[in-house]
Amino acid sequence: MMGHKRIADALRDKLDAIPLNPHGGQLWVAFSGGIDSTALLCAAVETLKPGTVTALHVNHKLHRHAGDWVKHCRRIACQLQVGFDAVEIAVRTGNVEGVARRRRLALFSERLTQGDVFATAHHTDDLAESLLWQFFTGRKTVGITELRPLGRGFLWRPFLRIRKEELREYVIARQLDWIEDPSNSDVAYSRNWLRHVALPEIEKQYPGSISRLAQRTMPWIEKSEASPYPLTDASLNTPAIRRWLLYAGVTPRRTMVEEILRQASASSSASMEVRVSPDHAVRRFRRHLHLVPDSVSKPNPDTHARVSVGRDLDTPQGRLTWERRGGLRSGIVCDIRYRDAGESIRYLGKTKLLSKLFQEKDVPAWIRHVIPLLYYEGRLVCVPGLAVDDRYFDQDGWHAKWQSLAC
Repeated sequence: MMGHKRIADALRDKLDAIPLNPHGGQLWVAFSGGIDSTALLCAAVETLKPGTVTALHVNHKLHRHAGDWVKHCRRIACQLQVGFDAVEIAVRTGNVEGVARRRRLALFSERLTQGDVFATAHHTDDLAESLLWQFFTGRKTVGITELRPLGRGFLWRPFLRIRKEELREYVIARQLDWIEDPSNSDVAYSRNWLRHVALPEIEKQYPGSISRLAQRTMPWIEKSEASPYPLTDASLNTPAIRRWLLYAGVTPRRTMVEEILRQASASSSASMEVRVSPDHAVRRFRRHLHLVPDSVSKPNPDTHARVSVGRDLDTPQGRLTWERRGGLRSGIVCDIRYRDAGESIRYLGKTKLLSKLFQEKDVPAWIRHVIPLLYYEGRLVCVPGLAVDDRYFDQDGWHAKWQSLAC
């Protein structure tokens, strides 16, 4: 056992390895109020400077005491003197366990800004559980990555080498209360069955097996890059494709990877779309594979948002930023619209159709519908990163850039 006094030290040591922006970056902590997340929140408070830690509680409204749990979490956050936010995500139908997990990740992704890190309290026991779940469901047994991209920031799991009992000792030593969610003991859920039935029996029969099992995770996963995947003869192999997906948080079945390889090897002019999770599909564009979230691949609904030139903007689909190197003139406020049909812009002395501009600039089809188009006085004046209306261009103005969340 590590000893409760070393939990914060372990967190402090790992902080040097993550890209938390020291100038305004936040460490968000997924805070359910249970033992694990309470230990993480407390350790973060002991490790980081004031004002850089925020607890986020998700209320799925699945239990009659859910409202009381929100109050408990707010009280603990107040006691630890950290920021606190509670949001509701109702889950009523389907695979409640899986849907709730995916919606939480989507929420976390939306909250992160550049330089933010979102931390969860997954530990050694959770890692062993995930390995067994992956094995039993026909996935590659690779465990859980400690650090991976999430939205505009990163998802971080600093406790993967710490046993749950160590976290319990740490919380007790700090004299903090915690919540016991009865649904976590319901073995009707597959994960709970592994946690409360399978793993204890395995550990009883083979002492030390949980720690040994957790050590089988593959460290090379975290050495990949979350970026469009270049298609070359050398890159078309199962381990590389799997590593690329795992780093982005997708645990693919063997058949999915095989289908990606099959379609990627086909004619480059053929369309390609392979669903690799309930929320993501792999698509191809210009000899690269892209991992496309559904929020990006589906047209954005109508919106009436506005943005001041020079002010950054975060959306569920990506991020709009600005540089002072020639572009829209300062002092105007633009309406944001999204592609419909037939739009055009006065660019380089000619009226150019937006569809033609996208083709010339090699913009993937699934991104074209979610690029924020900037309008001023009813006229399209800027397509971020691509064009500015000649009549509104200023040599000392603001250049708009758009970064999509699609990999």
